[in-house]
Amino acid sequence: MHIIINEQKVAVKMYFRYNKIETEYLKSKCKKLASVIDKIGHIKRTVDKDLFSAVVHHIVGQQISTKAQATIWQRIENDLKVVNADTILKTGIEKLQSFGMTFKKAQYITDFANKIKNGEFDLEAIWEKSDEEAIKELSALKGIGVWTAEMILLFCMERKNVFSYDDLAIQRGIRMVYRHKKITKPIFEKYRKRFSPYCSVASLYFWAIAGGSIDGMKDYATIKKIKKRKQNINREEKLQAIKNRDKNYDGKFYCAVKTTKIVCHPSCSSRRPLEKNIELYDTLEEAINAGFRPCKICMKEFYKKRK
Repeated sequence: MHIIINEQKVAVKMYFRYNKIETEYLKSKCKKLASVIDKIGHIKRTVDKDLFSAVVHHIVGQQISTKAQATIWQRIENDLKVVNADTILKTGIEKLQSFGMTFKKAQYITDFANKIKNGEFDLEAIWEKSDEEAIKELSALKGIGVWTAEMILLFCMERKNVFSYDDLAIQRGIRMVYRHKKITKPIFEKYRKRFSPYCSVASLYFWAIAGGSIDGMKDYATIKKIKKRKQNINREEKLQAIKNRDKNYDGKFYCAVKTTKIVCHPSCSSRRPLEKNIELYDTLEEAINAGFRPCKICMKEFYKKRK
């Protein structure tokens, strides 16, 4: 967020606001989470209070690393100065792409700006909506899914009761704290009920746990024992399959990208990673248990099964 001081634009960091009211409530509901909160302490997570800017920012950040998102966003801010519908439309799709985003993302952002400009989408009215209504309306925009809408509610609107089942890091954090092998929808809803009305604050701590904030905690995810067929595929052949986007190798191995923490099929149409950032796995389960999340571009079937 930026404020104007003596006609100069100054960057000001704002953080998700919570205090002892929320943490003491959560601690009263669960001894294990209470221990986590005491060990980690207060968590600072930046927020962007400009709703238009936040929507654009979250579209930019989809399927890329936090570092890459920050780099692209810095380029956008340096060039546009102010991120709003007028500046986005004036910039155009080609120039947006030049900042480092994909053509589709540039299209989604331009479509969003057009909807705001012509009054087709009332962005300010979102502030008055309930969480469910806001998620429904935001996820109707091109390029915004339910998970992205939930993150906008949390990291822009600072809604206190967001708990995303689609967030694999939150699921990982829950597994680590409560030693679950798998987080089913009923199990997740049990924790949602327990931590409501402060699920957003609980989410901050589960993210921290999933990221390794407390030494010695491990993920108890079930590792399926699968008889590995001898593929006799060496690393060079696998890298060539990734380079060629060869569908014949899909299911024979999986390509995980260290910088984005995403795992893909060899034939995935997304941008090819640098060889130094590639980790190869024989099964999808192995990659997930190593902390990678399935790609939403080439593994749509994975997310369909979870609904």
